[in-house]
Amino acid sequence: MDDKEFQQQLIQRYLNNQCTDEELEAFFHLIEKGLITDALIREMDVLLTTEDLDQQDEHLYPELKKRKLNLMRLLGYAAILLVCFSASFYFYQNRIHQTNLTAFVKYDTVETKKGEIKKIELPDKSVLYLNAHSRLRYPEKFSANIRQVDLLEGEAYCTIYHDKKKPFIVRSGNINTQVLGTAFNISFYKYLKSVSVSVTQGKVSVTNFGQNKQPAKSILVAGDKICINKLSGKTTYSKIAVADDAMGWTSGKLIFDNKSLGEVANVLSDRFNTEIGFADNSITHYHLTATFNSTDRLLDIVKMLCISNKLKYRVTDQKIVLMFN
Repeated sequence: MDDKEFQQQLIQRYLNNQCTDEELEAFFHLIEKGLITDALIREMDVLLTTEDLDQQDEHLYPELKKRKLNLMRLLGYAAILLVCFSASFYFYQNRIHQTNLTAFVKYDTVETKKGEIKKIELPDKSVLYLNAHSRLRYPEKFSANIRQVDLLEGEAYCTIYHDKKKPFIVRSGNINTQVLGTAFNISFYKYLKSVSVSVTQGKVSVTNFGQNKQPAKSILVAGDKICINKLSGKTTYSKIAVADDAMGWTSGKLIFDNKSLGEVANVLSDRFNTEIGFADNSITHYHLTATFNSTDRLLDIVKMLCISNKLKYRVTDQKIVLMFN
């Protein structure tokens, strides 16, 4: 479904009072951005001009019909203004509500250092594993209607306790990942161009609330992986062969699937707390597919990188530098 189709359906559902809470938020977001105002006015025109007029009045006083139609259009435009006002009021009230909630809810923030992995047990019995160099924020007690945590940076593998009355949402930048009960992995490192979500059990809904776009939702099931570019919003889908591809890092494995050496160096730096650099920036664009075990030493991994890419390395002042042969 393209943008226009989505917007048209959203308008129709709004006019028919059929919007879900999520669709209502998307509708008001588009109104606030001015992206559907013209389309909404056209729909109001159609709706209003199809009302039955008195047939005798039309026959005897053709100007009366014109005045009625103009009046109806005027009322339609007034309705649009009311909708716009309602949208602004909705967002204003929502922000106040969120601010009030934040003022009374206590949060915990968990951070991991380079080379560190932490296991976190949440108030609802869900379990999260936090990868190296990551930050997670969550409430000490979840609300009555929803369970929400914020992955501020890094990577987390989540095993969510099933509760059909309280959806679980992980926010990572503009991306919301929502489930009832399942297991999945989210990678949200600043040095990566994309946010990725991989599902190992159950089903998840991933929504991208990117700037100047209507929310784009994707449904993933076990074995699915989605990558969303942080800048362009471009989405790519793929499959994970086994659960290890998504959660192998929780047991110390390092799995690289066609990753650039620049990304690989960042991951290794986080895992081993050692800086890895390049003598020539072009080397960062080389790619690698490989799996390393938790017992593999950093220098052994670096040697494999060099052999597979015809490179060499040197160690200076606690820093490893890759270079051409």
